[in-house]
Amino acid sequence: MSKVKLGISAINTLQLLEKAQNMTGNPSYMTPVPSLASITNGIDDLTAANDASLSGSHQAVSLRNQKFEILVNLVRSLGGYVQAASGGDATVITSSGFEVAQSKTPVGLPPAVENMSAETSDYPGCADLKWKSLKQKAETYAIYCTQVDPASQNPN
Repeated sequence: MSKVKLGISAINTLQLLEKAQNMTGNPSYMTPVPSLASITNGIDDLTAANDASLSGSHQAVSLRNQKFEILVNLVRSLGGYVQAASGGDATVITSSGFEVAQSKTPVGLPPAVENMSAETSDYPGCADLKWKSLKQKAETYAIYCTQVDPASQNPN
């Protein structure tokens, strides 16, 4: 099942306007939520505010930023609607002007950490461990403690 990629996290005003305009008049989405009228109003408001902001006025730039956030929220809501209405069909998603998010695949087992060292901790019975971080960014590490070298143990 494909998922909608919003693609709005690092987008500028002109890119947002283009993305929002792609949805209008699409036969796969006859009654989108938010409505096409809301999207069109958001596009018109941001276009006018963007043009006014070119003067450099702080008030005009502030208004443009407000209109930008309003349209971002409309596009975000529209992305949720497209996800539901498309049923996860990648072709239907792309016809809306949104991109299809890459499916996530497991990375497998990471290699063992390198340059590990242990130092006495300030807390009794504890040690401070340090190692060179992996290229694959791990969120957690499982650390096991044995009294012998695990490589020398008999697997039987």
